[in-house]
Amino acid sequence: MRILFLLFPDHGDPPELRMERFAGAYYLFKDLLFEVVLASPSAGSPMASLVSSDRKSAAVSRFNTDGNARDELADTIGFDQVVVEDFDAAYSIGLTGPIWTASGPETLIARFLAAGKSVVVIPGIGLDLAECGAGCGMLIIGDQDGSPLLAAHTLSHLLHNSHSTKG
Repeated sequence: MRILFLLFPDHGDPPELRMERFAGAYYLFKDLLFEVVLASPSAGSPMASLVSSDRKSAAVSRFNTDGNARDELADTIGFDQVVVEDFDAAYSIGLTGPIWTASGPETLIARFLAAGKSVVVIPGIGLDLAECGAGCGMLIIGDQDGSPLLAAHTLSHLLHNSHSTKG
């Protein structure tokens, strides 16, 4: 199964990615043998800096020693390169702004939902689901410290169950 992992960097100067929000879910999918494709607004490195709290999780420590993972993060595909039909689901960190009325990268989430795909959104500030809600897809949202990993577990179970009922 193939998951598109969308990285919306936190707006700041410079843009940054909080590692606690990324690493746990990334490794959960990898350890479950999902193919994970990292995407960011423009191809390449999605942010100028990686930020980690003083309390490093096991997943963040693992990432810090994982050259392949760091290379993948430094070489994401751009949102404009994504073909929704090539993926089983999407997992998004840092999404802000309106999903359905936007003309920017947020419309990628809307395309997944319109195609009936499951989407996890770990939002940034200002997420707006109006005007169409989740469409035909399933939208999983959480914004607490444990949400990224819990949402990744939920999505992996959904995907495993949907594939076992198709076969």
